[in-house]
Amino acid sequence: MKSVTVLVRKKHWQAAMGKLKLVGEEVQIKTTQCPIAQALRDKFEGYFASVYPDRVYLGTRSNNSPKYTLDAAGLALIETFEAQEWEEEDFDWTKKKPQGTPSFYDGKKMPKFPVKVTLKPCI
Repeated sequence: MKSVTVLVRKKHWQAAMGKLKLVGEEVQIKTTQCPIAQALRDKFEGYFASVYPDRVYLGTRSNNSPKYTLDAAGLALIETFEAQEWEEEDFDWTKKKPQGTPSFYDGKKMPKFPVKVTLKPCI
C-alpha cells in the first residue's frame, strides 16, 4: 500500500461547512464530511472516506478498507476546522445550521489553500 496525497481546496472547506449541524448546543462535524474527506471523495470517485484525528479509512464500504494516518498538515487542517466558532445569532435555528463567517479560537486562522495532505498507510 502506498501513501496517498490530496490537495484540499477552498471548495472542499466550503462543502464541509455546508454539512455542519447543530446538535444540542454544539456544532457536529461528521467524519465523512470534513474538508479532507471531501477532497478524497473528489480524487477517488465512488470511494468513501472517513477521517478521524488518529486514523483515516478510505475505500469501498467493506471491512477491509485501507487505513491511513494523517501527516502534520492534515492534523493541523482538522484542528483548524474544529476551532471554528459562531455567535448564537449566527445560527439558522430552523435548519440547525451555522450561518455567516465563523471566528477561530486558540489563535487559529483560515488556512491558505490548497493544503497538501499526505496519508501514510498504517502498518
